[in-house]
Amino acid sequence: MQELTDGLITAFMEIFAVPEFARPYINIFVEKKEIVLIEHFQQESFTPEDAGSVLHLSPREAKDYLEQSYRRSVLEKTGISAFSYLSSDFYSCLDTFATFKNDKWSSLPNEFRRKLSGWSFHKYVDAKQTNVESIKQGKASAEDPGNDIIVLLDELDEILKDAAEIALLPCDCRAINQACQNKMTSEVCIFMNESAHAVLDRGMGRRIDKKEAREVIGQADRHGLIHTLNGNWKKRGPQNLCNCCIDDCFPFRASKILKSKGIWPQSRFRAVYNSARCSGCGICVKLCQFNAFLSVSVNEKDKKHPEHPAKIIFSPEKCRGCGVCAHNCKTNSITMIPLL
Repeated sequence: MQELTDGLITAFMEIFAVPEFARPYINIFVEKKEIVLIEHFQQESFTPEDAGSVLHLSPREAKDYLEQSYRRSVLEKTGISAFSYLSSDFYSCLDTFATFKNDKWSSLPNEFRRKLSGWSFHKYVDAKQTNVESIKQGKASAEDPGNDIIVLLDELDEILKDAAEIALLPCDCRAINQACQNKMTSEVCIFMNESAHAVLDRGMGRRIDKKEAREVIGQADRHGLIHTLNGNWKKRGPQNLCNCCIDDCFPFRASKILKSKGIWPQSRFRAVYNSARCSGCGICVKLCQFNAFLSVSVNEKDKKHPEHPAKIIFSPEKCRGCGVCAHNCKTNSITMIPLL
C-alpha cells in the first residue's frame, strides 16, 4: 500500500475538503487506508474489487472495510443494488465523529475543538444562505433547507401518523458545539421514513416505535426544547424532527446571521398570554428559550408570603411560536394562535 507522504496528505485534504488547521489531527478522523483510497480514486466511484486491488485485500475484506468507512461518513454509497463507494467530505465526517465518538471528540484540545465547531457552523451557514434568501424574498427555495418550520406538540400525532420507520439519534448540534445547559439527554433527534432508513443503514442511532417517539418528544417539551421539522412534510412525509436548544442549534444560530427570524425556521404560531389567569409560577420564564417571558422580582414581603406570586411580563415580539410555554402552563394562561 502507498506510503503517506506530505504530498499525498495534501492531495487528500483538498479532495476531502479538510481545513488546513486540522492537518495535525487528521489521523484522529480518518485512517491511512482511507487516505490512500480517497486520494487514489479522487471523486470517482469505486467497487470493493477496485478498493481491494489498491489496499491488497480480498473483495470480501475490502467490502467489510468500506462498510466501516461508510458508517463513519468517510465514504458515501452510490447505486441501488450493486453498491459502489465514493469519497464523502470532512464536514460530514466531523459531524458523525462528534456525535458518535463523543469521548474522543471531547478529549481533543479545547481550542482546536472550538475552532472546528466554528468552521463547521460557518460551512452550514454558507450552504443554507442561498435557499434562505429565496425564502425571505417569498420565493420557493431550490431545495428544502432542513428543519425549517417550528411545530407544536399538539401536531405530533398528525406528524407521526405518516412515519413508517423511526430512528432516534443524539443531537449533532449539541454534540459538536457543547454549549447547551439543558439537563435532558442529547438523544433527542427523531428521523423518519427515508431519513430514518439512511441513518439506520449507517448503523447510527436506534430504531424506535411511535410510542417511544411520543415519549421522547413529550419529555423534550417539558425540558423546554423546541420542535422543528422539514417544512415539506405533508408532501414528502416527515423526515427530521429535532428538539432544539438554541445555544447549539445550527438553524436557530444561523437565523441570526442570515437575519431570518420567524421566516426560517418559520414561526407558524404566536403565544397569547392571559395575565388574569396566571398564577405567577414562572414555568414559562424557566422554559422559554427566547426570553419572551420575564418574572418581575418580588419584594421581601412577597418572598415571605407565597400567596403573593411574582408578576409575569410577556413580550410577544420575542415569541417564536414554539408552544413550549402553553404546553407546560398549569393554569392554561397561554394559548397558541396560528399566524397563517
